[in-house]
Amino acid sequence: MISFKNIPNILSLTRVVCIPFLILFFYIQHPLSYLITTFLFIFASITDWIDGWMARQYSLQSKFGTFIDPVADKLVVIAIIILLAVELQDIIFTICSIAIVAREIAILALREWEAKNERPNIKSGYKLNVSTIGKSKTFIQMLSLILLLLSRGFNMQIWDISIYTAGIYLFYLATFTTIVSLVSYIFKLEI
Repeated sequence: MISFKNIPNILSLTRVVCIPFLILFFYIQHPLSYLITTFLFIFASITDWIDGWMARQYSLQSKFGTFIDPVADKLVVIAIIILLAVELQDIIFTICSIAIVAREIAILALREWEAKNERPNIKSGYKLNVSTIGKSKTFIQMLSLILLLLSRGFNMQIWDISIYTAGIYLFYLATFTTIVSLVSYIFKLEI
């Protein structure tokens, strides 16, 4: 039976379940497949925000939720980034993709280390929570990926810039904020 306290975890698991469908619709050769892929990714992004808000607002945090929420987020983003990198075959996009994926894995590893109480010596009781730069990185990254997914079948202009170009520039900005956020986490560690 589903209880209210399990909704954030169910939303996180829903993101994981979305991944095979994202991949399937990414590769289906149908005029609407790019829209379905984009809307699935938007849905996953929205559930990320909703489950976090619900967990904080109604004190529904759990050990499982603390584990699955960031993992689900990273898996969805990494899946889309890999799909786009394979499709675009652009060296700069690929390098940026590797940087983003490496950062996501590093942060997951640091969180796992912290969760096992084998925490690194952390300055001033610092806990590895999401920072403002991390939240900015996530927003810019999600927006860039949405634009890039839409651009696969939709040639639209925003202020005389194609949505593909806007998506690429935002992806480069997301890469920069990704590196800055990783460096900010690392500087808070005493190694």
